[in-house]
Amino acid sequence: MNTFSYAQEIVNELQRSVAQLGAAEAEQMAELLLRSGRVFVAGAGRSGLMGRAFAMRLMHAGKDAYVVGETVTPGIGPGDVLVLGTGSGETASLLSMAVKARAVGAAVV
Repeated sequence: MNTFSYAQEIVNELQRSVAQLGAAEAEQMAELLLRSGRVFVAGAGRSGLMGRAFAMRLMHAGKDAYVVGETVTPGIGPGDVLVLGTGSGETASLLSMAVKARAVGAAVV
């Protein structure tokens, strides 16, 4: 497979992924992020790497965004949002974070 074929496969995969997104859900998430206090992002493996990139983009857009687990990350609280990235939806450490975030009044995406 040549470089162009790889690039085309990546584009095709992105198109398939975007086609699975619900416009209403994406809009709802965007609204939640806009009206939230701080945004916290967590994920494991590749999802975690993408979460870090997402947190950086949020920061560039003017949001207070943090990566869970970093030494400078404050505690989450009411009015904040926790964005979790997981392929399986079953990563125990992320599920635990969701439970704790909801317990202190934060939203979870």
